[in-house]
Amino acid sequence: MEFSEVYQNYPVGLLLQAESDIKKIEKMLNKGRCVVAVENGATAGCYVLHEPKRGAAAEMMIVVVDEAFRGKGVARALFADAENRAKQDGFSVLQKQTPSAECPVAKLCASAGYAEDGETPNLWKKTL
Repeated sequence: MEFSEVYQNYPVGLLLQAESDIKKIEKMLNKGRCVVAVENGATAGCYVLHEPKRGAAAEMMIVVVDEAFRGKGVARALFADAENRAKQDGFSVLQKQTPSAECPVAKLCASAGYAEDGETPNLWKKTL
């Protein structure tokens, strides 16, 4: 699987699978870096990474795996890539907000070593 940052021709159709509000997607893309995972020439998944001012945590704003690639480790690979990029850019914490504690992304966060923030519900953090 190959990862690359995209600056145009964003995988909007894929992003819409995770967030139905196109205006929210546009805001995320304006604030963050979109990274796409490609497997055998097909887009397997993507995420948007927001890296605010130093001292704050980097944030994975959205992460989505194409239905054809689910259950094949793509989500874990996306998380690992985001962690590596954030760490290389000098961040010591990566966080991910989830809609609920029961959603698949929250379960992935828990199994990938993220801990729930005690102050903000459904906010998961990992020290890099």
